[in-house]
Amino acid sequence: MSKLPKFKDLASFTTIDAIDSEIFSFQKRLFELKISFKTKTRNKNSNWVNYSKPHLFIFIKRKLAHLKYKRSILLRQNPTNKIV
Repeated sequence: MSKLPKFKDLASFTTIDAIDSEIFSFQKRLFELKISFKTKTRNKNSNWVNYSKPHLFIFIKRKLAHLKYKRSILLRQNPTNKIV
């Protein structure tokens, strides 16, 4: 069983570029998860909860929120890092 992402797990990210690339990959993963959820054919004998993993939505959205917050902290500390 996977655990919820924690903000202290982001200690290794110290540059805006690293955070931006991680944000992009998580947004892509969330998009792919939404697409696979919406296009999945439903079996008459089972509902969507049995074959999808709704907790992944929560994990990815939480991780994205942490990354965006960490990015804003880094931008406030060093405003010259702003990427246009």
